[in-house]
Amino acid sequence: GKICNAREAKRGAADNDSPSVAIGVAPAGMNEDAAGTLTYTVTLSNASAHDTTVSFTLSGTATGGSDYATAAPGTLTLAAGAPSGSFTVDPTADGELEDDETVVATLTAASTQGVALALAGPTATGTLFNDDLAAAPTVTVGSDRAALKAGETALITFTLSEDSTDFALADVGVNGGVLGGFS
Repeated sequence: GKICNAREAKRGAADNDSPSVAIGVAPAGMNEDAAGTLTYTVTLSNASAHDTTVSFTLSGTATGGSDYATAAPGTLTLAAGAPSGSFTVDPTADGELEDDETVVATLTAASTQGVALALAGPTATGTLFNDDLAAAPTVTVGSDRAALKAGETALITFTLSEDSTDFALADVGVNGGVLGGFS
């Protein structure tokens, strides 16, 4: 066997105490048109004496480039002694009415001095909340006559901006006349 002195034994014990890596996100969600960013923070269980390289991917229902922008290249380097590092995802404002969307950051690998580190908490999900409102439906009213005298009739048309199954005579108010023949 190998005989080592106390200094080598102490260094060997420290080398066996490799940090594990986890990721989180704050805030957990935000409006897509809001100012600010989702900040993904990669944390080591204990700081390493050497630079630590962490690789990650971004996925989810949101699409990079159209729903959000990030300067993150998929690799984050934590400087020697640093307990954590972060990257941001900046939501892109749009006027689309859509479902809330997710940005999932997944750690794929981490190493320090060529030694692979355990991924203790490998995913973090941020949510981009849709804050666009649907346009209210509109009704356009038209007539085949510009003015009526007592006893005359006119054809009144109602044009809806979208299909409706519940537009009825009770939805129409008439002042100074009678509405009939409604279909």
